[in-house]
Amino acid sequence: MRMKRTVSIVATLSVMAFLVGGAWTYLLSENSVKDVYKNLHLFAKVYDLVKQQYVEEPKDEVLVQGAIRGMLEGLDPHSAFMNKKNLLTSVGF
Repeated sequence: MRMKRTVSIVATLSVMAFLVGGAWTYLLSENSVKDVYKNLHLFAKVYDLVKQQYVEEPKDEVLVQGAIRGMLEGLDPHSAFMNKKNLLTSVGF
């Protein structure tokens, strides 16, 4: 019982520290970092819309890996995202 309470307190403090640190960084950061947060907010809004309104609810893993794949493929023709399945296939497993 005491261990659960300790773990709960540590977890709560960790989350609070993360949120306070993120807010502090956001408030004191340069505009370029604020733009990143705005773009991530846009991504989150689109992500939520797809999850709620797509014909069949897509899996989170599929959406996130697709976003990562698109981000890297947009850089140049030589950058690509390889998940575990792709990696094992490319080395012959």
